[in-house]
Amino acid sequence: MGRTLQIIEGRIGEQQVFLLNTHLESMKEHSKARKEQFQLCMDKIREIISSHPNCLLFFGGDLNIRDDEVSNVPSGVADAWLAAGADKQTQFTWDTRKNDNKQSFGARSRFDRIFWYGSLRRVKFSLAGQQRIRSCLCFPSDHWAVHCEFS
Repeated sequence: MGRTLQIIEGRIGEQQVFLLNTHLESMKEHSKARKEQFQLCMDKIREIISSHPNCLLFFGGDLNIRDDEVSNVPSGVADAWLAAGADKQTQFTWDTRKNDNKQSFGARSRFDRIFWYGSLRRVKFSLAGQQRIRSCLCFPSDHWAVHCEFS
């Protein structure tokens, strides 16, 4: 436990930008704690966009969250994978069928997510880190990296 939410506030020209990152509790048996952590994140996002309605805000990380645990997302906040069209080829960011860094038992999930708020309306979503590192013949992580381009 003891997870935190990292927040960076800055500007791109005149545009105020907030970047939020966290790593929520893992494992199925920690669902209650993870849902509470996610709600704290959503409350903070709600607070930021209430105070800065014209900002750009990006929130993401290794959320370890299951679809049925996602709730109470503030109005105007979008899930990048869903907004990009929910392509089944990029759905699973943790996929033990393809990634053998951990014991392969066929589990797949969309644990890593990016949410955003603001004037950007289009997003391209892809996964990275799917090539083995030659020197050790393993993947960079047991999760695929999420790559988003917003416009």
